[in-house]
Amino acid sequence: MPLHTRVLHDESEYLVSEEASVPLQPRVRVFARHDDPTFPDPPGPEVKTDQGLWLQVAAVDEGEFQPPDGATPEQVELLQRMLARYLDMRAERDRNAVSSCFYLLVQDRPVYSIHRAQPGGLLLSLFRTEEHARRVLGRLGQEGLVIPTGSLREFLILRAEEGFAGALLDEEEPVYWCLDPREQIQFLRIRPDPEEDGLEGHLLDGAGRWQELKGEEDLTFFEDEESWDGLMNRLIGTIPFLGYEGPTPLYYLRRDAAELVLEDPDLPQEGRYLPLFHDPQAAEEFVATEGIDRAEVVDAQDLVGLLRSIQESGALARLHPGDHRARGGVVWADGDSVVIQTFSGFWRRTHDRSFSWIP
Repeated sequence: MPLHTRVLHDESEYLVSEEASVPLQPRVRVFARHDDPTFPDPPGPEVKTDQGLWLQVAAVDEGEFQPPDGATPEQVELLQRMLARYLDMRAERDRNAVSSCFYLLVQDRPVYSIHRAQPGGLLLSLFRTEEHARRVLGRLGQEGLVIPTGSLREFLILRAEEGFAGALLDEEEPVYWCLDPREQIQFLRIRPDPEEDGLEGHLLDGAGRWQELKGEEDLTFFEDEESWDGLMNRLIGTIPFLGYEGPTPLYYLRRDAAELVLEDPDLPQEGRYLPLFHDPQAAEEFVATEGIDRAEVVDAQDLVGLLRSIQESGALARLHPGDHRARGGVVWADGDSVVIQTFSGFWRRTHDRSFSWIP
């Protein structure tokens, strides 16, 4: 949902709308009253917003100011001055926000976390204090910026629209996107309960303060896999999976001379799957985490034959099961080749054990 700000400038009223675009660089649309005498020849159609009827007179997309077609130099100058006033208002509002946190930009890209607390997408890294943010920036060993969020609620709304799957506060407290019964977005922070052996939740209220979650709340976790994958493509890059560095073998688990097929009732095809891994260490960690006995890690020399065999039995093959979506995917035999579907689309494995993207 776009964020709206009313701006009074030169005896005219404007509505500035911010909506998610590229990460942390919102698309801005500027509206004037549909009967504003400054624009006697409407540069575009009237637009009905939740703030009434307005006329779009300018936009800013990826930092580039876009005046309306046929605008006079006087109108362009007026709109640029109005936007400068809006930016001053926005900066002042951010400075006075009671709930401001801090985030990092490194090479014009937001710093994010890949965390098993939210295996579906990226968590934006947030910090309560500037000092903590600067310590993390120092650990990264790169030049970057520490920037206040301003109103935390407004900031998180735009991040959810951009495709972030949540946030990670102070490197340890996940913040989830949720929907209430009215389909309004809410923000749920989870952290260890200091008094009991468990977890406690806090909801971000309208004033930007965290309120302890008491009793039952009718919330559902918000999921938008398409947007989450789109953001991962932009920030991680279009690669088959995170950790891929070129030609690489894939490994499977074997026990008693037979491939080890596991069960997961949440999966289709009766929940049976063959775990695959792109390095032996990941396979060994999976075996230890799942408590699997007598499992042997084997290089899948004949991967096509292996996949055909488990497909005929009605099972799936999954790369890095239980790990983050950026690292995993579904793998199957397609004729004489291997195809994998991951966050970045479909990839075909070539004879040298590389992957090529399928348009």
